[in-house]
Amino acid sequence: NRFYDAELLRRIEARRFPVATLDLRECAAIGDEEVALEGDLTFHGTTRRVEGSVTVSVRPDSALVIRGEQVFDIRDFGMQPPRILTLRVHPAVDVRVRVVAERET
Repeated sequence: NRFYDAELLRRIEARRFPVATLDLRECAAIGDEEVALEGDLTFHGTTRRVEGSVTVSVRPDSALVIRGEQVFDIRDFGMQPPRILTLRVHPAVDVRVRVVAERET
């Protein structure tokens, strides 16, 4: 939704805070391909400790693939949920990550 996306970008002040960072503190294998993570997430100038899990797999070409998904409440980062006209938008934001690490040649 273009209106929602535009309002969310305005609210998060994307130009002022263009990057979200995760400083990884702990990771532990909890299954064949699942890894539990804990770290400090900085978003919109606010840092919070977060926990979650990702799957880690190795492709046939030896590239490492990390995938994860986490739901965050933007109010935890000092933001109010956006409104579209008279509708209040739910404060939960679903964040998905996919990282592919390839060996340098």
